[in-house]
Amino acid sequence: RINSKYNLQIVQVYAPTSSHDDEEVEELYEEVARTMEKNKSHYKIIMGDFNAKVGQQQQGDGGTVGHFGLGDRNERGTRLVHFATSQNLRIENTFFKKRRSKKWTWKSPNGLVKNEIDYIMSNRNIILNVEAIQRVNVGSDHRMVRSKIRLNTRLERSRMIKTGKPKI
Repeated sequence: RINSKYNLQIVQVYAPTSSHDDEEVEELYEEVARTMEKNKSHYKIIMGDFNAKVGQQQQGDGGTVGHFGLGDRNERGTRLVHFATSQNLRIENTFFKKRRSKKWTWKSPNGLVKNEIDYIMSNRNIILNVEAIQRVNVGSDHRMVRSKIRLNTRLERSRMIKTGKPKI
């Protein structure tokens, strides 16, 4: 609860790896959608390891994917983009121009392949920055991803109160 009118909902996700069936991925997205629907809130943030490569913006992505994705999109990335579009979410990592070293979130065991598969998504334009943290060793093949957000409830409230009628 942010204040008496607004709530912030954060959903942490760990998607099945590529060794699992696509049906399990679909079940995950359905469960996340049910969770988002069940818990009404004004601001929603969905974040975590989606095991999907969204890559560069493609035609038809609309406002879901930005111009600064890393690499090429795979099949799981297409599923993630469809899910985000259906839930009116933005894949925020792709909206911020960063050096490659601040974009990748997963490294292969041999260290040769680096991909962006961990994402932060939101339903409003509240995210100011997203980047992978380089200096923290979490003992994993993943890197921590951090985000800076700004919640301006006064601005949101004024948008709800304003009428569409022009002042004379």
